[in-house]
Order: sequence, then structure tokens, then C-alpha cells
Amino acid sequence: MKQIEIIITDPNGVEFDVTGRIAEISTLQEGTEEDLLEFIHGDIDLELNDRDGEVEKFFRGAGVDDEFIVRIYRETGDRRRKWDVAFGGVLDIPHSLTYHRKDQMVSVQVFSYTKKLERGDADAVKRDIGAVTGTVTADSRIVTVSSTTDLVVGDLISLEDIDNREENTIASVDSSTQITCVDQFTNAYTDDTFTLESPYYRNKSIEFLAGELFDAAGIDDYDISIFERLAEWPVRTAMNVAGMDAPLGAVWSIVEVNGQIAVDVTQNRSTEDSELFVADNPIDGFSSGGAQTERYYDWRPYTNTEPGTILQGPRWDTGQIAPDHGNGIKYQLVMDVVLLGATTLYLIDADVGVGSPVATIDSYSTGGATEGYDMAALEYDPVNDYVWISYQQGNGGTEGLKIYDVSGATLSASLLSTAGSFRCVNRPREKGKEIISWMTFKEYNAPTLRVFSLDESDTTQLGQIASQTVPAGLNIWTLRLYGDYLVGMYSGGSKTRIRVWSTTITKAEQKGIEPFDTVADYVVSNDAAPIGRFAVQVGWLEPPGWTATNLFPDAAAAVIGNYLTVFTLAEDRDILVGCAAGQDFFVLSPYFDGVLDYANFEGLSCAAALRELAATTAAYTTVDRYQTGYLKSRLGTALQQIPEDLTVPLERTSYPVTDWYKDSIKITGEDIDGNKIEEIVGEAGESARRLDVTGSLIQSDSIAAALGTAYYEFLSRAREEEHVEVRENGRLIRPLDHVILDDRTYLVVEVESDIQAERQQLRLIQFIEVE
Repeated sequence: MKQIEIIITDPNGVEFDVTGRIAEISTLQEGTEEDLLEFIHGDIDLELNDRDGEVEKFFRGAGVDDEFIVRIYRETGDRRRKWDVAFGGVLDIPHSLTYHRKDQMVSVQVFSYTKKLERGDADAVKRDIGAVTGTVTADSRIVTVSSTTDLVVGDLISLEDIDNREENTIASVDSSTQITCVDQFTNAYTDDTFTLESPYYRNKSIEFLAGELFDAAGIDDYDISIFERLAEWPVRTAMNVAGMDAPLGAVWSIVEVNGQIAVDVTQNRSTEDSELFVADNPIDGFSSGGAQTERYYDWRPYTNTEPGTILQGPRWDTGQIAPDHGNGIKYQLVMDVVLLGATTLYLIDADVGVGSPVATIDSYSTGGATEGYDMAALEYDPVNDYVWISYQQGNGGTEGLKIYDVSGATLSASLLSTAGSFRCVNRPREKGKEIISWMTFKEYNAPTLRVFSLDESDTTQLGQIASQTVPAGLNIWTLRLYGDYLVGMYSGGSKTRIRVWSTTITKAEQKGIEPFDTVADYVVSNDAAPIGRFAVQVGWLEPPGWTATNLFPDAAAAVIGNYLTVFTLAEDRDILVGCAAGQDFFVLSPYFDGVLDYANFEGLSCAAALRELAATTAAYTTVDRYQTGYLKSRLGTALQQIPEDLTVPLERTSYPVTDWYKDSIKITGEDIDGNKIEEIVGEAGESARRLDVTGSLIQSDSIAAALGTAYYEFLSRAREEEHVEVRENGRLIRPLDHVILDDRTYLVVEVESDIQAERQQLRLIQFIEVE
């Protein structure tokens, strides 16, 4: 029998060796979570002899907040490491101590270190701005405060004097002593009490929040690893906009510049002047990149690597200008209207102008100056060095798609007789083909997205892969190819939404869906950007002077509000970053790559708050016997990844199906505006085999759907359950270990260990592989 040693340490660090006083040790109970949602605290009971009264003396004066740590050491049989911690935990006073006066015994119940999480107060994980005063005049939104430290956009604040109290929301943090609020104040306040009414953290990562919670519970060492894929398609998480001082809703563009997320904003759309804000990632917030008079054009649709020079221009990239970053050229379509004569559509180098057109696209007689081209758009194709142009004559005449070889400006082909707004999204495919997307919008209420492959050996062969009716209000310029998916933004009713299409034919067939079928559709903003016309604006050239003006002024409404681009994180993993309705910034990724809008831990213990973080990321949380905390993805469940091969069990009871098996998952939460989110994955009807997960931090329908899918894929594979009793095989088996029995791998979910007799009773669950 292996020797054991039991040490109790009081709050002052004084150790008490009670090994020689042990009269009885119960079995050690350890588990994971009850129904995967609530903690199970491991525990062990000790009966201590106390004939000399030293045990009671050691605990004398112990209070409910005092921490007594208990460690049970046991021989390992290994020459290099003779002792190991078999169990570590804390007392829960007063429940952990019972004095038996007659028998001169003390009963001590020791709980695993997870009890520290339950005893810790998550309300401490918040901002404390200290004593701050504020001054504002009546009917003003600008407040002078003694300090803006830790104040961020979106915070609810209040000003109060003897007679009045008003609440308001911060629209921007202008300086170290000034904020601008959303609404005007009715009354004037002078150096009066300024209170942060929403003190919990905004725009913080899961890693930051979990670390703060472990610290608040007194768990100094922790391992946070939630970077498992939540879904195959990209899901929405928030992006940290702290430091972006210009009012939200004035966004010109979002692009990647010099390895940073660059957001161009302005306070006045009637001017071209703006300010660039940059961030290294979507988590840490923004800083000013200086004043701007021109927009950066997104290089992502046009090249696979960031060019040395990223082109700038006075307009946004929505299809009316095609930047060729590699050759330093901006292609543009302009129209020459000759009075009482012809209308001509030109392809020009925007820096050179129409005086030396690259090519003449189309020319026709109108009989007047009022006719033109209702639709015209262009894109640069970096794979083949082509410019693709789509157009339709305003008189209902010729329409088509043409390709120009920019090196010689020669017409390669006229491929289609259907005009539309064009977006070239490049992706290498088998036999040198690439994917081209094309949206026709003649049927405004039911626009069509057509997807083609182009054989680079013959530019006249444009094969249609798929044709999909897309939502009215789809912004063609937001279409981005992301991994195996095509992603685009649209204004649906009063909300801005994201639609995701599958593009990989093989994977689509495996999943039982058709190529370019919709795989996800979810809200990214509860506001909608103005749609305007789908016709992309074309310059109207009016001699003399060749001054370009907007052919369709209402087209400007369509280019404000929705932006989407690809950004590469430091670890060379691509994500999508975007802005919806000019105000809601977000990240799209199969992983949780963003932040939580607002982590409200009011009234929660650290255990309950960590459970909220775990529920938001399909993770589990626990604390091991060495007092190390874990928040780890459930999809890669196991603290020890190498399975233990069990010997022949002493006892064994089998069940054909475990109660961990679930055939449906219901995820419930609220978005940032308080609207209810509810997603059901699996069987839709009421079922005793449904897992209900309710989380106060689940703030998007796409995250809810991804969580439901993650839980479902995990729990619907749970099948056979085994209860076995085994002799130890050199070490204690722990919950979340993997073991092998009858050549099958099982997950250990509950363990009862007799550390003296060296026997363990295990509850095992088999997870079948899904073909």
C-alpha cells in the first residue's frame, strides 16, 4: 500500500501535518459538470483524532472567509518523483468542520479547488473610475469630466446634483477630460457627481475576462484555450472600437493597411476630409492614424498578398473603381454624352483621365442627351490581369459583360448578354479555374447571384457553376470569398444581415447540400443601412472640362454603411472584419476571435461567471489538484490526451445509451439591444433528450447557432456508458481523461477513488465517430 501524507495550511501559511491523526479517509469523489452546465465539486472526508485538542485549536476562530488548504500527497513508486499530489482542495467553513466532543474526533470535509470559484465574487471584475465630477451646460451633449480613464463608447453614465439626476450614453471619448453623449442634457451641472452606471468591462476578450475571474477567486495559475472551431462557417463576434473617437455612423471604409485594420471615418460626409483609425487586431482597440483626404482601396479582392503601395482615391470601393495595386492603376468607367448625338462608355485610368482612355466599351446614338447607361460596374482580376466590365444601355439596348487585357487594352471577349453588378472573387480551383461572382439586379426585388468558373486557357469559356436568388438589398461590394464560403452583407427589412454560401462542391455534397446553397444567414445589426439603387454610379462627362458628376445621385446612399474585408491575424489566420449600418463593428470567423460587448457579472460568483464564458464558447471550466484553473474548448475535451489502456475491470456494468446523449440543443440569450435570441439544433419538438443552454453573454444569433451545433455534434455522439471498478495502473485516472476498454476509447466523466486501497470506480462514456 502506498504511503500518504496530509497537510492542512491555515490562512497565515502555517502548516499542520495531520497524517498521524487519520482515523478514516472516505473515497475521493471527482466529476466534471452536472448536465454540462453546473459545477460538481470533488470532495473527500477526513476523520481526525483530537484527544489533545490540537485540531480544534488549529481551527479556532476560523471564519467563513478564511481559506484553509488541504493537500493529500501519495507515493508514486517512481524513483525520480517519489511523491505527488493525489488531491488538493479547500474547506467550506462552517460546513466543512464538525467537532465530536464525546469521541474526541473532528470531521473535516474537503472540497476541490473549484469551491474557490464558487466562493469568489465576480462583481469585483469591473471598472472602478473613482471619484469623478462632470460639468455640462443645459441643452449640450459635451461633458467636461475630471478624468475619462476607463470610459468607453456605449457606457451609460449619470450626472446628479441636489435637485436633478440625468442618465445618458457616451457617443465618443474626445480627450482625457471630455466626452460627447448621445442626447442633450436638460439641466446644467457644474462639478457634480459623475457615475458610471455600466461599470462592467466592455470590449474585452474571453481570455482577459476569464483571467480576471480566476484572479478574483484566488486562482493564480490558469490555462485558457478556447481556440477550437465553433462552426465550419464564419460566425459573428463583436470588435473592440475603443479609441475610435469619431461618431459612429460616419464610416467610409474598412481595409487592411500595413498589417493593421484601418477604419476611415468622418464627421461630415459633405467633405472628403476624414480621420483614419488603426488597430493591430480586433481585440485591443484603435488609435488615430492621422487625418485623411482620400480613401484607401481594399486590396483583398485584387491580390492575395498586401502590395507595397495601397492605392488611394476620393471614393469608396463599391464597383465603380477597380484598383490595380500591382500596376499602380485605378480603372474607372466614365460616360461621354454628346448633345443630340451619341453616348460613349469609356474605360479610363482614373489618374490620367478620359483624355487617354484605356478602351472604348460601347457607343450608341441616343437622339438626345438624356440617355446613358443604367448600369455599369467593373472589377480588376489579378489572376489573369484582366478588367471585367458589365453594362446596360439606358434606352434598354445593348447589355453585356466584357473582358479587357490591361497590358494591351484589347477586347478579349463579350461573354454574356445579361448586365449586372460584377464582383470578381478569386480562388484557385482545379485545372487553373477560378470563381467569379456576378449579380444581376434588373429584378430589383429578387436579384440573382450567378457564380462562374473561368478556364484561364480560354477566356471565352465562362461556365456557370450556380445561380441563386439573393436577398433584395445585397451589397455586391461586400461579397468576399472566405475559405470555402462566399459571404455577403445585405439590408433585410430593418436589420443588416450576413448571408453565407458554400463554395466547395465536394464538401457540399458530403454535407448533403448543393454547391452555393445558403448555409447561414444571421443578423449583424439591428439597424439597416440605406439601400438606394443597385445601379453603381457612372461619371457623366460634360464638355468643356470633362467634369465627372454622379449619373445616379441616390446611388450614394447605397455605398454608405456596410463594409466587409479580410484581415490576417498575427498567426497568419484570416478573419473577416466589417461594419454594419455604419455603426456596428464585428468579426466573422469560425472561431471566437472578437470580444464581448459587455460582460455583466452582477450578482454572480466567479464560478457562475466562468460558466457564462464557457457557455458562450462551448468550453468547460475546472480547477485541478495543483490549483491550476482551466477554461478549455469542450470540442477537444481531455486534460490528458494519451488514452490509458485499462486492465480487466474488477466490476463492470454496461448501459446501451448514456443519459449524456442529446438529440436536440436549445440555445437562448439576448443581443446587445436586449432582443431575445433562440436557436434549436436537432429535433425541433419538445424532448426529454434536449439540453437547454441559457447564457446572458450569448449576444448574436450566429454564435447561438454555432454553439447549438457544437454541443449537438458533441452530445449526439454520446452512446454507450460503462461503470467499471479497476485497480490503479500506476496513477490515478481523472475526469476528462480518455481511457481504452475493449479497444474502444471512452471519456471519463466521474471518478470515485479509494486512494488507500488503490482502486477506482469510473463512469465512462463512448463517443462514436460520425461518418
